[in-house]
Amino acid sequence: MMTFKRFQKSVRMLDSTLSADKIEMEKITGSKPYDDEPEYLFVYDGNCFINAELDADDNFKYYLCLCNEEWVDADRSKLERILYDDHYATWFADRECYDCKDEYETPLVKKGDKYLCKDCLMMRDLQKEFADSPFALIVK
Repeated sequence: MMTFKRFQKSVRMLDSTLSADKIEMEKITGSKPYDDEPEYLFVYDGNCFINAELDADDNFKYYLCLCNEEWVDADRSKLERILYDDHYATWFADRECYDCKDEYETPLVKKGDKYLCKDCLMMRDLQKEFADSPFALIVK
């Protein structure tokens, strides 16, 4: 899985006024860009993307939609952080558990800066609960 900085650096911009970009935008988003005004797509590792439009002052206005939530901001880095934490890190990552190194098809649980499968998360909770017990769990 990429770090957040590498994720940010992986960005490439697609412009709907360019025919090759327009075709790629349709493949990534599943919908055709509008013909009447230029649209832009900032695409990151995998097919993660943030939509953008130019406002009247020729400044970008960025749009991010994940499931049923939407964000609009003039600061793309804020939306990149949301896209990375809420989408990329859980769905487009290698999905490898930090503790057991197994790969999973389902989202992992974020614990601090690490991602854990539910079994390892439960094991950590048990270890914490029984840490001072004579029956302490020893798991490597």
